[in-house]
Amino acid sequence: MMKIMPTGSTFHLRSPASPSLPTGLPEQEQSRDQSVTLSSQGLEKAKTRSDLLAQHARIYGKDSLASQLRQEYLALGEKRFRLISPPEHYGAAEVQRFSKTLDYLVSLQKLTGTETRSDKNPFWEMSRDELAAIELDEEHYSMEERSAAQRAKWQKDTIYFTRLIDYANSTHDLRPLYKGYLEFLDNITPVERLNYPDGERESVAAELFQAEKEHGRLPEALSLWQLIDWPEDGKLNTEHLLQPPAAEPTSAVETGPAEGQGNSRLR
Repeated sequence: MMKIMPTGSTFHLRSPASPSLPTGLPEQEQSRDQSVTLSSQGLEKAKTRSDLLAQHARIYGKDSLASQLRQEYLALGEKRFRLISPPEHYGAAEVQRFSKTLDYLVSLQKLTGTETRSDKNPFWEMSRDELAAIELDEEHYSMEERSAAQRAKWQKDTIYFTRLIDYANSTHDLRPLYKGYLEFLDNITPVERLNYPDGERESVAAELFQAEKEHGRLPEALSLWQLIDWPEDGKLNTEHLLQPPAAEPTSAVETGPAEGQGNSRLR
């Protein structure tokens, strides 16, 4: 059965939901015949899948990021939690970001109900792709920062699906919801994809096909995935998506990038 809302985790309100692991196993686990050997390609595929499962367990499993963070906070208390030292290799900017992360995580303990503190999260302004990369980066980011990035990513996902569901409820048109979910599944990381059962994409595609049979095909140019990085107060407007603003006319004289305005990077 298709589940519309993505698996998420929160630091303060609840433990992360238990993800639905895929039923398929690596080839060597499926076979009981010990005389069967895998090709080098098969071995590499199994190794890659094994690595994905191990990383998935560290992020979403029993000892998930949210669980590690919660245990650390409970063990230290607010005062000692704020005194956690940043990784030794951090520079000045990274130390400042780490300090803001601790302040943000402490502030979550004072929340009630469904309040959010997106504006206090030092990772909130990053794109979802960047947040997903930080969540996976065990080498360059601390556990606390990865947890904060994960929460920002989860909030973006929640806003994304809330927009799509609100649109479906107000128009009784489920096509954007199904298409948006398809794009979500196609754009998340392989580790995140393990939160969803095998065959999920096929099930959603079948739902979209049926909805389009009843209400007509959606334009090929329509992409809902761009909503993932919209402001929180953004609304789903299919006319806007289909007819984006015309590009500004280019100047006859080209200028180089402004000083200090180079390509953005995660770190």
